[in-house]
Order: sequence, then C-alpha cells, then structure tokens
Amino acid sequence: SGTTKISFQPTGSWGSIKLMGNSISTVGYNNLVFAIYSIGTNQPIGAFFQRSSANLTQVGINNYGGYPTTNAWKLYTIPLTALGAANTTVEAISIQDWTGSAGSQFYVDHILLTP
Repeated sequence: SGTTKISFQPTGSWGSIKLMGNSISTVGYNNLVFAIYSIGTNQPIGAFFQRSSANLTQVGINNYGGYPTTNAWKLYTIPLTALGAANTTVEAISIQDWTGSAGSQFYVDHILLTP
C-alpha cells in the first residue's frame, strides 16, 4: 500500500517472488504478515518458507482471508505453525502464483514476522 511495493508478473507456470538471505530465526514470532494487491480475479497464490533448499509447508493464502481482492489491498496473517516454520530457522520465503500458467500481475507489500 506504500510507494515501495514489489510488483510481480508471472510469465510461466508456478512463478514466484523469492526473498532470501542469511538464516532468520523465527523463535519469538507467531505469524507471517503481508499485503497483496491483485489485478486478477480469484487468483490462487501460495506462500511458503524454505530451509536448506527444501520447501516447508506450502499453504494457499485463500485459507487465511480468502482470495486476493481485485484492484485492492488485502492483508494476510498466516500462523508460522501452518507454514511449518515455528521456532526454527528459515532461509527464504516464496509467494507464488498457483494458477499453473502465466497469471495476473500482483503486488506484495508489508512483509514481516509478528509476535
């Protein structure tokens, strides 16, 4: 919702935004929070963490507030327990288009872990 959001246009099947770096401890945190702005209607999007190049539990964000709202921001809060990422370390997070083809453009903002 700010002026520095991530824009993503999937050009093939299962395209994703992947943020990675040094290992991050999730001890003391309970939720992954982020906002999505979708150009498409009922766009299926998944989220998951990675550790040692392996995906942890993948979840459809629609299970945590419904599908993204078309042409509007929607905030998602996903428990780290649902993502298999509670009280551990993670190395990457992916927010992935789940249409299975070139999907609609979407934006991501306010990605954070919360206690």
